[in-house]
Amino acid sequence: MKHKLTLFENSIDSLNESLELVKSAEYKGIRRYKFAILSFCHFAELLFKHFASKIAPDKITYITKKGEKRSISLWGCLKILDSEGQGIGEELKTNLEWIKRIRNDIEHYEFHLSITEVELFIGKILSSVIEYSERNEELELIW
Repeated sequence: MKHKLTLFENSIDSLNESLELVKSAEYKGIRRYKFAILSFCHFAELLFKHFASKIAPDKITYITKKGEKRSISLWGCLKILDSEGQGIGEELKTNLEWIKRIRNDIEHYEFHLSITEVELFIGKILSSVIEYSERNEELELIW
């Protein structure tokens, strides 16, 4: 049996995982915040790919010089949304840059984080993403 998730379903699945990790960190250890950030970044990237694919489905993927199919980055998605008048705004962009920096530190180096700061930013970003999706997609992010 094959398991298939659309971009939207895959993003919501990662959001649910992130929120479960944050919730369980209290009794299973703060290391869970690290994985919550990774899952949350995955959620954001896939969700904005979903939004961009609604506008420009042919611009979400590209073929490399080696003939490999790749998908564009979060920042590429945001450029598409901006060009179509559906930009996310500077505050959300700044918050996404912050959490992606932490994600990059986790994946490629060492990292330092404040649990309070992570919870605050995840809450702020999630609130902004829900507002954006309701304003531009008329979607309800129910999980």
